[in-house]
Amino acid sequence: MFHALFETSWNAYYRIDNDVYETALTTSITITEITMGDILWAVTRSIMTVVGTATVAALFGWLNHWEAIGIIIPAIMVGITFGALGFLFSAVAPHTTFLTLVFTLVASPMFFFSGSFFPISILPDWVEPIAWFMPLTSAVHIAGGFALADLNITHLWAALYMIALTAVIWPVAIYLLRRRLIK
Repeated sequence: MFHALFETSWNAYYRIDNDVYETALTTSITITEITMGDILWAVTRSIMTVVGTATVAALFGWLNHWEAIGIIIPAIMVGITFGALGFLFSAVAPHTTFLTLVFTLVASPMFFFSGSFFPISILPDWVEPIAWFMPLTSAVHIAGGFALADLNITHLWAALYMIALTAVIWPVAIYLLRRRLIK
């Protein structure tokens, strides 16, 4: 999540601020293609991170099911979802301090309460629905299903939630980026 979000928030903000995207738009490329290219890079970074982490986990014997290869699927989903989210933030960021707040107030709590470190079930009852609303929780849930070779219908619902969320975030990010770039 952090790598995908970083690639399309800080780096995209830098390219917006230095007119890199505006220059690209003088060619036949579109804003949708710009976001797609950067989001594909965010997906690549997510996959590299997951493969590196999974390799270490497999060496320690923590991933010992062949189904664990499926953790690449939520890595791709995280790259797309958080890549689009990063564009959304960079398109509205008035300055880099805003992006620092995004990582401090959005990404870090999401990472902490996503089920990565402890089960969501131990959270207070009023916090659990908030945790499940966060997109990273769905990705962690799906990855856990693959890592433990214990997939069920809840993993499908989590995947559909991430897909639906991305289907909303990405067009909004494109709209906001278009509004910022085209004057």
